[in-house]
Amino acid sequence: ALFKLHADTPLLDTFQSSDTESDQDSYRSNGSSVALHSEPPEKRPCAGLPAAFGTWQPGLFVPAPFHFDASVSGLSGAFSLPGDPSEADCFRLFFDRGFVSLMTQHVNAFGDELDGSGWFSATEPEMYSLLACLVLMGLVRKDKIVDYWSTDPLLETPIFSQVFTESRFLLLLRALHLSSLSNSQASGPTTEKHAAISHLQQRFAELFHPSQELRICKSLTLHEGSLCPQPSPPAEPQRLGVQLITLSDVATGYVLNFRTRLSTAPSDEFSISVTMDLVRPYLGKGHVLYSDDQQNSPGLFRLLHSMNMGACGPVRPGWMPNFRASLGRQEADVLHTDSLLAVKWRGVEDVFLLSSIHGSDDFGSGGKEPKCVTDYNGKMSSGEHLQLQMDYADFGCTPLRWYHKVFLHLLGITAYNAFLVHQSVSQKRLTFHTFQLDLVSNVSESSSKYFNCNSFGKWQSNIQIAFCNWQVNVQRADVILSSFESVLK
Repeated sequence: ALFKLHADTPLLDTFQSSDTESDQDSYRSNGSSVALHSEPPEKRPCAGLPAAFGTWQPGLFVPAPFHFDASVSGLSGAFSLPGDPSEADCFRLFFDRGFVSLMTQHVNAFGDELDGSGWFSATEPEMYSLLACLVLMGLVRKDKIVDYWSTDPLLETPIFSQVFTESRFLLLLRALHLSSLSNSQASGPTTEKHAAISHLQQRFAELFHPSQELRICKSLTLHEGSLCPQPSPPAEPQRLGVQLITLSDVATGYVLNFRTRLSTAPSDEFSISVTMDLVRPYLGKGHVLYSDDQQNSPGLFRLLHSMNMGACGPVRPGWMPNFRASLGRQEADVLHTDSLLAVKWRGVEDVFLLSSIHGSDDFGSGGKEPKCVTDYNGKMSSGEHLQLQMDYADFGCTPLRWYHKVFLHLLGITAYNAFLVHQSVSQKRLTFHTFQLDLVSNVSESSSKYFNCNSFGKWQSNIQIAFCNWQVNVQRADVILSSFESVLK
């Protein structure tokens, strides 16, 4: 009973809410009773793995092939672009006018709550200019946000002051949220109903069909600390931060899907619902998944195998069979079941890997690293490099709200996806750095048409801020005068 998948687990709820009854019956018949959600293996009262995983034995293992139709890979036909699209055209496939209009409404709703700050309503062109500035800030790194408006010759970057005043930019950033004001007040620090997240998840998935190999990567924790100023009730675990988990195409690096997870206090419990939720659209198509999740399990890999998806990734030692205790340096031990290969490799340190796509004959002699370990390291290392390129959520000493960090990281992912789309449909061959510079230039030029010119937009912003501040000062003077008159009486 300890290793049975109960009906109240998140995974079964996910399938029940999305699949038909026939799909659910097939899912149950394909091994749903294997260990998918349980206590951590190190704390199990019994020794060894349950029989549901199969019998681990040495000897020859030949994995079952996964047949994939490569002709469907690439850009989908769910969008239209001009013959020679600009960088901004590709970016607007994700941040389209409708979505930016919704963002503007949410920003204005939050901005109206900023009493005494000199707030006036934002416009769609202004929001595009804000996005362009945030992308440029990801390229021009400074220690604090205010340094972008510094007049110090050693720090000065004039382009930012030509687009926004410092006070206006900080007001827009302060009012920038992932959801509407009503949802934020009702749900608190949660990422489930945020419009930006839902929109980008949908656009990422529908614009690109991946190749056979997929990978799941965990980004660095985007935020550490409390997510809300109010202390958590004693009955609730203390939240420690926000983590972004992405599903991407190995061949191109295109991010297909992502999930934001509110990290709770350190716990040995784990769930596979996030993994299954990410890969659900690609089950049954012959894909291969590389996962860096240290909480992989034989039960998860058996379930993916039964749904025509291969998998490879590290597993905690408690989930693995009993290997030989005495292994020399650069030596491996291999066991297998009918569908899984378990490997213990002693390099600099012990590595435990589980795979349903590699065979036991993939192990060379003379201390050569196993092919499954080499493949896994090669597929995942490129993903880590791309994450560093797409990370905009760093302003040094300037503290940011958790939703700002999530939004900035998603903006970086969107810019990279737009870069890949541009590389596919355009004759230009640009680096990602050059693409981002051209994107900022194109978006700024198109936005300045609505302002007539950047200097006029800045002048208009200064006048409106000064007028709002004057109104606030007049109201304060009236209050002081009334108090003084009452004292005289």
